[in-house]
Amino acid sequence: MAAFLLSLFLPLAASALPVENIDLPPGVTDHGVSDLLCTPSTWFTVLTFLLSNYVSYAATIQTYPGEPVFDQTLGFWTALLFPASGVARGLNSVARGILILANRGGSDLQKAAAAGALCMVVRTDKWTPVAGHTMHAVKISGESDLSKATWNVYVPDWIRSSLADMASAAWRKFHLHGASQRLPEGYAFALVPPTAVISTTGNNQNVQLAYSLNNAKIILSIFQTVSSSYTLYRARGDQIERYGYVAFSLTVAPYIVMSLVNLLGSLLTPTYTTVYIVRSEVTDELESRYGRWFDGTVGTLSTITDHRNLTFTSDGEKHLVEINGGTDTGPIVLAPECCSPGTTVHISIPACAEFPRLPWRFAFLEKIPSPLQGGLANNALINLVATFVVSVGAPLAIIGALSGFRHGGSTLTQRVWITTWLVFGWVYGLGFGFRMYDVPATWRTRWGEVALRALVAAPAIGGFVVVVQMILEYGNCFRI
Repeated sequence: MAAFLLSLFLPLAASALPVENIDLPPGVTDHGVSDLLCTPSTWFTVLTFLLSNYVSYAATIQTYPGEPVFDQTLGFWTALLFPASGVARGLNSVARGILILANRGGSDLQKAAAAGALCMVVRTDKWTPVAGHTMHAVKISGESDLSKATWNVYVPDWIRSSLADMASAAWRKFHLHGASQRLPEGYAFALVPPTAVISTTGNNQNVQLAYSLNNAKIILSIFQTVSSSYTLYRARGDQIERYGYVAFSLTVAPYIVMSLVNLLGSLLTPTYTTVYIVRSEVTDELESRYGRWFDGTVGTLSTITDHRNLTFTSDGEKHLVEINGGTDTGPIVLAPECCSPGTTVHISIPACAEFPRLPWRFAFLEKIPSPLQGGLANNALINLVATFVVSVGAPLAIIGALSGFRHGGSTLTQRVWITTWLVFGWVYGLGFGFRMYDVPATWRTRWGEVALRALVAAPAIGGFVVVVQMILEYGNCFRI
């Protein structure tokens, strides 16, 4: 702050002095430019520049619902080293904020679903039948002989990607309200889609979920926008002539873009410190098998029952089913899909029953990438392209507009380190932001995530070192 105020008032004081035939004090120079005054940079100058132009920007990144402090801290350091990861977080909040705006006037539950703060229980491919339970919306193919059939659990893509989310959340220890994150085999948590219609019954009629708008980050982002504009303004002229497109003030461009995107996300999307559970027919099924498991659910997903239903019976180790809806049949002997070759009839059991959805104009946003998804296939292409354009295109536009991509008087070493830093910030930032990587199970720990980032952090660290060298070499300069 002191350096910022000094930069405002020193030029005013200097402008009152005649600019011709002045003997400059020792260590003060004008770099051969008559209207420039440069004092030697100190380590306080360096520290002020690093804190105000990199660290403070990374501190404005959005947090995800239920994200623990460790992961928030890891997200901060990731954004500091790879700013594109912070852009991914910000655009995630912007997309969810659009969904919230599209459903203006909706309940707190609809807002929480759009924000990614609600989850539900679904069946996985390890699920096994239980006698006496009725399934809804089953799919049957090859009905020529219904005396014997194979079966499997059908998991649609939107649930499969969400399963990856919550599986990752389990070992990350995300905050989950009303239940343990460990469920019996065959069941898992999945995020409730933003378009789901969530009803309230009984004690949940007037449910209100705790959330907040992060005013501190909003204020910090606004201040940074003003400060960063001044930083870029100072990069004009002699600094760019000396260092070209790798001038140290221009390296702030990716962080400015990250901060602006997260500012918009903070304005549009509230912050939830906990993920809440919504009941469904799968929740009831689990508790009928294992007893009371959930405490404090906040809503219910209604089941659409105008499909073929299936009821399990039992006969020793065999699983028998009776189907109603469409053509009534007698008992059918079920065999796992893997273990009954030649059987032509197949029954697909849904991971969860269908439930009502809102007819939203922004349906393409339903497959919003989250911080926990584990691969490019799980992310909508439009979200990846949007993040790439914003995190790469916007900083390049700023740098190109101010420098014309001329290298000026910069050295080859400076250009290599700064360029590598920018490229790694984009490539690995997108990778960490979208989790477009897979690692062995032994690495799926908090410290494993830290180690992954440390392995590719050298260009960023080298870039910061080059920036420090430039600041010490160039000095603290002001126009007079």
